Amino acid sequence: MSARLHPKTATQVDALREHPFGSVIFHGPRGIGKAGAARELATRLNCLGDEPAKCTNCRQIEAGNFPDLITVGLLDKASLSIEQVRGLTAALALRPFTAGSVRVVIIDPADQLTPEAQNALLKLLEEPPPRTLVILVAQHLGALLVTVRSRCQAIFFVRADTDPSSAQTADSQEVDAQLSLAADAAGVEAQTLFDRLLLAARLASTGADLERFGEALHRRVIARLEANELDASSANTWLSALERFRLQLRAKVTARVALERLMLELS
Repeated sequence: MSARLHPKTATQVDALREHPFGSVIFHGPRGIGKAGAARELATRLNCLGDEPAKCTNCRQIEAGNFPDLITVGLLDKASLSIEQVRGLTAALALRPFTAGSVRVVIIDPADQLTPEAQNALLKLLEEPPPRTLVILVAQHLGALLVTVRSRCQAIFFVRADTDPSSAQTADSQEVDAQLSLAADAAGVEAQTLFDRLLLAARLASTGADLERFGEALHRRVIARLEANELDASSANTWLSALERFRLQLRAKVTARVALERLMLELS
């Protein structure tokens, strides 16, 4: 990828070129290049190869008129509506315009989809049409319903560390914070209830990004489920608890209370 991304992120995005069909979520901080990476991936998947970046398909994508690149974005409203999703579904019922192309759908910002629109997307995310890749671009993974997230591969976008010697940069602090939250999430399942409540107190007192903590824990649950380390019933219990946790945060429930409720539900 041409964008400056963390090597792990770039590797995950590049891997989609080998299996470019299905549904995926590009999520991470604003301005990190998620939408650009989605468009670049669409270009690479449809490049005719005769002259990279200058073939007919590449030029059409750059000009914004490649018929098999469909974008869904904000119009004149603050959210993406169910009507837009229905229009997308109708468009995808037709065959791709270009023989042999990979039809790419980019929904950006996906975290502005209304709950009704997200529910309307579920069937499409679970069973996209042949030769179709659906990319949801979101700043906050936690803004998407659990039912949406569970149907997609999630790729977290981290900025590349361009100055390893400078641990005080905002980018380094962002990465450190993410790694810390991921470590906390990974430890939850092995802890006693008492330890979990201590963790809740620490996260609340330090002002940790609880939405991202929930996202990290969600990714952990999905990874264990896919690795057959967690049965479907247990995974559903955890994912349902995380969804209630997300709703409590949105409802401005006190951080300590929301965290303690989560820890109790996971015990």
